Amino acid sequence: MATSSVGNSSGTRTKYQSERRRPRDFRLESVYASDVSRATAKPLVIGVTEYVDLPAWGVHELRAKIDTGALNCALHVENVHEHAGYVCFEVRLHRSRSERRVAVEAEIARRGLVRSSNGGVEKRLFVRASIQIGPLVREVELGLVDRRAMIHRMLIGRRALERGFLVDPGRRFVLAGPRPKRRAPRSKASAAQ
Repeated sequence: MATSSVGNSSGTRTKYQSERRRPRDFRLESVYASDVSRATAKPLVIGVTEYVDLPAWGVHELRAKIDTGALNCALHVENVHEHAGYVCFEVRLHRSRSERRVAVEAEIARRGLVRSSNGGVEKRLFVRASIQIGPLVREVELGLVDRRAMIHRMLIGRRALERGFLVDPGRRFVLAGPRPKRRAPRSKASAAQ
């Protein structure tokens, strides 16, 4: 056990024993030129909700929640069928328009246990896919899950956001720009004039 010194409110120092691990020995590692350019580039600022694309699957402008508390990405899918190392499923593009779907067949990357937001552990299939968030494209693992009770069809976790993103928790749809406002329906009184 390591011994540490700490100051208290009276200004005197006391010693106590902690069970903390020793700090890791940080050593300089070789850095490639491509890593330096990525590290010095300004991060892309995104909001807590953004539109993302899965170009290889023909999925465009899918509303996704950016969740820095989640490790992996999750995608709402329906009609899942496994066969010979592949999985077939439908990606539902809109929450209320059930006819807007894309059928996909992908190779299973892995099976894993995931702790969901309600605290329960569930088994999930994972597939690899390229997602595009603004101008950046990332190869990620997507957990196939039933998110029908959730507002967003997709959840983007920390692994997809590792380098190049800065999440502004007070903003939404930063990359999409301002969307045209819907006009309020005209009332009968104003229509009669």
